[in-house]
Amino acid sequence: MASLRRSWNRVVGGVVAGIVTALLALPSAAGAEGMMGANKYDLLLDYLGYASSGNGSPAYVKVTRAMGRKGILDARDAGFRFLRTSASGFYPIVPGNPGKDLLPLWQSDPAAFWRGIDAAFDDLDQARMRLVPTLIWNYIQFAAMAGETTTDFITKPRSRSRALAERYITEFVSRYRNRPTVLFYELTNEFNLVVDLDMVKRCHESHATEPQRCAPFGNVTTADLDGFAHDMTAVIRRADPGRPISSGYAMTRPNALHLAHRPEWSKGGPDWTADSVEEFNRAFSDSQKDFDILSIHLYPKAQRDYKRPLAEMVRTAGQTAHRLGKKLFLGEFGDDKASPFLHQMVRAVDEGSADYAAVWIWELYQGDRFTPAIDPGSSTSIEPGIRGDLLAMLLPRRTQAAAASTSPQVVLTSPLPCARVDRPVTLAAVASDGAGAPDRVEFLVDGQPVGEASAPPFHLQFDPQPFPARQVTIEARTHGRSGATASDSSPVLLNAAGETCNVPPP
Repeated sequence: MASLRRSWNRVVGGVVAGIVTALLALPSAAGAEGMMGANKYDLLLDYLGYASSGNGSPAYVKVTRAMGRKGILDARDAGFRFLRTSASGFYPIVPGNPGKDLLPLWQSDPAAFWRGIDAAFDDLDQARMRLVPTLIWNYIQFAAMAGETTTDFITKPRSRSRALAERYITEFVSRYRNRPTVLFYELTNEFNLVVDLDMVKRCHESHATEPQRCAPFGNVTTADLDGFAHDMTAVIRRADPGRPISSGYAMTRPNALHLAHRPEWSKGGPDWTADSVEEFNRAFSDSQKDFDILSIHLYPKAQRDYKRPLAEMVRTAGQTAHRLGKKLFLGEFGDDKASPFLHQMVRAVDEGSADYAAVWIWELYQGDRFTPAIDPGSSTSIEPGIRGDLLAMLLPRRTQAAAASTSPQVVLTSPLPCARVDRPVTLAAVASDGAGAPDRVEFLVDGQPVGEASAPPFHLQFDPQPFPARQVTIEARTHGRSGATASDSSPVLLNAAGETCNVPPP
């Protein structure tokens, strides 16, 4: 009987995988237009309670998972078709100091890790949103975990760090290969920007007082990365042969070919000579030969490094990819305003030069649960009601259509569940109404209003002193244009209340 079940599972798995592959091969409903998505770097961190400086405790999981769910629904309602996220977090970066992140939890408590990732996939599927998981985000993570260097990781297939990465990727890809969630896999995040540079010297110059931070750093060449990509794409395809793979690379350096011939650590010094157009195009295509989807990342500041208009470079990259029978992913682009650069990138997507594009960055809260983060040199965190000018430029037709047809969302972000409140604090919430912000967010204590905020960030100062020492429920409530209401609440202990408090499930 067990053998029959295994045979049946293989048949079903093969059918599902075939359906997924067929769906991926279908042209988008937009015709020749590319598919627009958004970067949500910390989505999986949300589901494990580690985003927004979270420590993974039940209280943080309850809040950040709700924020992750809101991020998915908001992206869908704004008109994005997929989210790009780190499937490996960012840490560790120092040997012996794992930090609170995805990979350390995967090692220490795999059951809890996979429960959280499963929950994210379930919510994505429920919302009919697709995912592009970047399998290795920070190139020193696995080297730091294994006590090796990035040279070991990239160049030695039998190194401990490589074995660890292959095991993680195989587990991740195998677990989700039969689900429609994954649009395509992405191997790295901008690994091509560290090749042929003397990263060891650069690290020690930057962290002269913290030499331990440089322990995982090594130097690698373009040829080393090519070999790594060849090996690792084979690992992914063994686990899921039916889904495409992107490199995750940034736009090729303007001097990539010359620097590959004479790296930064060469005796004669690096060769920073700019490549010709022909050399540049060859370096771009050759470096991604093992991938189904070629990747570029572009920001306005790149204009000073290239002698051609950036929009022209996107079109050329798309032509190169399509000539090779592949697709182009504009995996990151962004600005802090509705600029001509953004308009040019959106036009390149609308024209089909880029088959997929993901703006940087969607609903990012790092270090503070209550105020959108600003990534220097990139774009302000985008969300409904904040940077609506960017949304209108990115998704003009879909954003307008969604504005009156979706339900409101709200998450009470402060205080955390079961927090002890015995002095004035800030009540805080994040809220949306389709592709915009709601008119107001009300705050209530045990059902009684204590005030409201009329614009994001939705904050209210709250003094607990008039209340007796007891457990209360603090609620954030908002009303959508459709008349629907959304609310989120948490129990808290006021004024040294001594009773036990239980964190609600996420």
